[in-house]
Amino acid sequence: MNYTIARGDNLWNIAKNNYDCKSNAEIMQVINEIAKENDIKNINMINEGAELNLPETERFLFPTVDENKTRVDEFDDWTNGEENYQAVIAGEEIEEFQMFDLDLSTYSTDLKEFAQEYIDKYDEDGDGSWNIQEFKNMASAGAGIEEEYKDEYETLYNQLFEDLNIDEKAEAISAAEFASFLYTADVDWDNFHETGGDVASSIDGKLDYMNYQSFSSLEPGTEQYDNLQYQKKAFFDNFYAA
Repeated sequence: MNYTIARGDNLWNIAKNNYDCKSNAEIMQVINEIAKENDIKNINMINEGAELNLPETERFLFPTVDENKTRVDEFDDWTNGEENYQAVIAGEEIEEFQMFDLDLSTYSTDLKEFAQEYIDKYDEDGDGSWNIQEFKNMASAGAGIEEEYKDEYETLYNQLFEDLNIDEKAEAISAAEFASFLYTADVDWDNFHETGGDVASSIDGKLDYMNYQSFSSLEPGTEQYDNLQYQKKAFFDNFYAA
């Protein structure tokens, strides 16, 4: 298979996106296969516009296209994809993720439905919510936490789980709570403040990648962190509180 190297490409994302690898070790094996096939001396140096021959081997087969891929599968690809991660590192813009077509009259319902679909993907016990282990499985895209990063990510995931548990009535994340988190990631906060809090002109049913990912990097106790927690809870109380 011929592949044209695009801007921002590296052998890691080319291997990950075009082969069915189950681990980082397998990705590195694929990289070495590609380098050998194309006589690449330095795997960290490839040129935009150059042609690669991607070899198909017995161990590493091109993944089949899943025509039944759902929005939540596409959401996983968007949140965890190496391509978006590399774009962030390079300071490039990332296309927003379209959760649903915006209809203000059904916004909270559409948002909760999307959140429930995503919760169901990682809901192992079938109760319609995430317990802490299900949440950690989602946060690691089902791959688990690598041992060398375990302590760091355990701390992060525990904090995020606590942040999303808005009603504090149970040790679980409901669709309503996750929807409230997605709402705060949807809002264009610059416009929100410029218009004096006009929600209708500040939401569009899309998620900004940097806005979405920034929630895991905010320090508890800071003004930005407290503001986002307040907005999450306000949306939850206004639309979903029993």
